[in-house]
Amino acid sequence: MESNLVVLYIFFLASICTSAFDDGVNSGPSPEPSACPELPIVENAEVSTTSFKSTYTKGDSLIYNCQQGYVGKVIFVCDGHKWENTRNAKCSRKRCQLPEDIPNGRFTLINGTEFVYGATIKYTCKTGYRMVSLVDTRTCLAEGWNNHLPECEEITCSPPEVKDNIIVDGLPDYDSTLRIGHQLKFTCDSTGLMLVGPKEVICDENGEWSNQFPRCEEVICDLKEIHGRVSVVGLPQKNAPIKYGHKLQFYCSQPGMVLRGNQEVTCSNEGHWSSPFPICEGRSFHSSP
Repeated sequence: MESNLVVLYIFFLASICTSAFDDGVNSGPSPEPSACPELPIVENAEVSTTSFKSTYTKGDSLIYNCQQGYVGKVIFVCDGHKWENTRNAKCSRKRCQLPEDIPNGRFTLINGTEFVYGATIKYTCKTGYRMVSLVDTRTCLAEGWNNHLPECEEITCSPPEVKDNIIVDGLPDYDSTLRIGHQLKFTCDSTGLMLVGPKEVICDENGEWSNQFPRCEEVICDLKEIHGRVSVVGLPQKNAPIKYGHKLQFYCSQPGMVLRGNQEVTCSNEGHWSSPFPICEGRSFHSSP
């Protein structure tokens, strides 16, 4: 009988200890509610002010606004432990419309690989044309391409001012354009005139003539040295210039002298004498053997 009582008492004590242990475990401090860590950083985007809170728990969402020049809709949702990008979205560069072409020119992309925010294109003119606009580039901005379309104009040369006594070959009959490569040739309208300067000029790629235009001047022959024993007829008075066609005649004034050379020389249309001035030499005698 006593042994049975002892067994019941021991079982009662064990039940009390087990209950006390369970109460100690279950009665501890309750866990903190689940929360998400620091806000994610999204490139080229900022968190919307309407999404700001002191703490974020499961189900809370973050809306990101893309910065100027970027487009997209980025939303993160808290799953209780971390942030999840619902559509794996991002902010992409805003696209600009396909750039416009210009007459007699073309564009090339000089910054970037696509026509998106920040890209820059440069316009160039085709051969025979030149840029007349101060700005030849356009950049893709948030509102579209900046700057106006540049303009190309045809490269031409101004017609020459035709002076007296000069003939220009190659001038158009009317007010036609003198384009790159156009050639003009010059001659004088009188044989008594000499062309001073290039005989021809070409319109260059810079819209300028390849050389200055020539002029026509009177043909003048310089008076050469006259030997002391030679007399001359026809020298102009007061050292006046000797012009085209002027003739000089030579003779020996001393007895026994012989003129070696042409007795008469003429000023040619090239400004040269027709032959060298002659000289006077003593007559030579040959004795027979």
